Amino acid sequence: MKESNSKTIERKWATLNDNVITKMHVKDNLVKVMRVNGVDYISLTDLASYINPNDPSGVIRNWMSTRNSFSFYSLWEELNNPDFNSVKSHGIKIDEVPTIDLL
Repeated sequence: MKESNSKTIERKWATLNDNVITKMHVKDNLVKVMRVNGVDYISLTDLASYINPNDPSGVIRNWMSTRNSFSFYSLWEELNNPDFNSVKSHGIKIDEVPTIDLL
């Protein structure tokens, strides 16, 4: 399939335990996508490998440890987890999550 911005995306579909898995080649990189119950999940490891092929886990670890990411996780937990302890989460955010100035 060709997109209008001339990126080439090749899709190959497979089925595993009723989940659909596809592999896309985007800018010479393989990115896996898994469809579970109609929802697509993109492999963060594959995306991070584009930034650092030798240590994609380091890229993910750095991304997940930002204050904005932590705020996102906390909000998701508040909305989806009735047992979420927002007071404890706020304490962790203040004490342990680094502030990174992106500007």
